[in-house]
Amino acid sequence: ITLNPKGLANVCHGIMMNPWGLDILPNIKVPALIVCGDQDKDFSPATEYMAQKVPEASKVIIADAGHGVNIDQPRIFESTVLEFLDGLNLGP
Repeated sequence: ITLNPKGLANVCHGIMMNPWGLDILPNIKVPALIVCGDQDKDFSPATEYMAQKVPEASKVIIADAGHGVNIDQPRIFESTVLEFLDGLNLGP
């Protein structure tokens, strides 16, 4: 996957100008899985921020993957999500 630099810049600009939702991260009261590819240098700081702000967050970094972790490493992504879901206490 090739990113369009202008498109990426526009997305980043939009996020920085409208930090929608960032203030509610500490109020998320459910387990959250934050997944990042080890080659996703542009969004790695954002995932670290989210992992620190969401009280019950688990962060997983997947090797040999960029921003599209589910595309770059589909089997590892799937097993990571399933393992996370299996670890939730969903009751009887």
